[in-house]
Amino acid sequence: MSALHRHAYHGIRLGACQSLTARQLQQLQEAFDHRPVQAQGVLAGRQSVAIVELEDIGPVAVKQFARGGMLRHLNRNRYVHWPRSRSEREFRWLEAVRRVGIAAPRPIAFAVRGRVIGQCWLVMKALAEHRSLIQAARQGRLDDTVCAQVAGQIRILMAHGIWHRDLHPGNVLLDKQNNPRIIDFDKACYANNRRLLKRRYRKRWNRAIVKHNLPGELTRIMTLASADP
Repeated sequence: MSALHRHAYHGIRLGACQSLTARQLQQLQEAFDHRPVQAQGVLAGRQSVAIVELEDIGPVAVKQFARGGMLRHLNRNRYVHWPRSRSEREFRWLEAVRRVGIAAPRPIAFAVRGRVIGQCWLVMKALAEHRSLIQAARQGRLDDTVCAQVAGQIRILMAHGIWHRDLHPGNVLLDKQNNPRIIDFDKACYANNRRLLKRRYRKRWNRAIVKHNLPGELTRIMTLASADP
């Protein structure tokens, strides 16, 4: 676990991988106060994301945590910040999975507003010119190399007993070189039973394919990932 640089700025508390300047804090506050664009597309997630050009860092993705379903009408974006906020949990998980070889977004900072209950945000290095695995499959660009790379990432998660809990083709992004990035680790946890873990990954992945009528070739990825060595 890396040491954090703590900041307090206009009612917002932040933890960051580096010391942030007054200008950077101001830019982040403006992004937090601005209503971001909701993710679009099948399995695109419930969170809203804004891309901000952060001074001396470059483009970052600012993710605001928000609820879906009927609950959003009662409580759209407020959470209990105990023992950690959702944004800090995902920040820590991104650090952890990157250390074991997962190609996940680089975390920059997490932020909360409110002492016990309130809003929270995660700031990550933005991935330029990306598309989801679903888009690639529907465009007929899901070749053997891409499938093998994604399957290899899933095998790393399994080998380290990490249960993503919501890993489906919409939570895998491809950069312009078709390298995969796995996102949305805010619900992750450790699992001791590796056999059960493998079944859970396969069930969640295939359920998304059936439910949303995704290209059947996406099943190849989980078949490769869960095959015995």
